[in-house]
Amino acid sequence: MSTSDENPTLPTPAAEATQAPEGAWAPSAVYTANAYAANVSTRPHVRWGGIVWGAILVAIAGFVLFIVSSHERQAAFDSWVAGLTPGGFWTLAVIAVGVFILILALLAVVRSAQRKRRA
Repeated sequence: MSTSDENPTLPTPAAEATQAPEGAWAPSAVYTANAYAANVSTRPHVRWGGIVWGAILVAIAGFVLFIVSSHERQAAFDSWVAGLTPGGFWTLAVIAVGVFILILALLAVVRSAQRKRRA
């Protein structure tokens, strides 16, 4: 039983995996780097999802600060929340879910347009 250590002309399994078959074309590192560089855009991608969700969080934070900055507004908000009926609560919940779905759909449209522009 002979091993590749005993006979240096026999390639090891690791060497066979890295070598191209006889007569096959293997790309060089320079060619691969140049092909990759040709496909890479020079401009950075705008992350619209982060911008939109960040703007939403800023708007919510601004609304909360506006409400808690005055005792009159706090009392008015508390009385409005206390006066909500179950139907009013469910209406607000449906509207909130609809707004969330609308935002996700708009971001999907923007992402699709960016992919088409890059291609």
